Amino acid sequence: MRRREFIVLLGSGAIAPAFADATSQHVDALIVSVDALTQKNRSLITQLAAGHGLPAIYVSKEYIDAGGLIAYGPHYPDLYRRAAIYVDKILRGPVPPVFR
Repeated sequence: MRRREFIVLLGSGAIAPAFADATSQHVDALIVSVDALTQKNRSLITQLAAGHGLPAIYVSKEYIDAGGLIAYGPHYPDLYRRAAIYVDKILRGPVPPVFR
């Protein structure tokens, strides 16, 4: 059974050392979660993953645009568009049966 390691990043300065630690611990691959820190530093994270030879999967397409290997997650513009359609329907309310 493979073991799982969680790396907690407490700031931008902890990203490069975290990759060095992951490499020294012979980590096979990375799953990068999304939060404000990883989103802001996605270019650095994708560069470090490639530089250390660590395959990584990300949760949004923006990481792929920054040079990441693969992403698996929702397409956010689609979600926002769908949400806007539902908000529009809610705000307009139901059409009275008389006008149907």
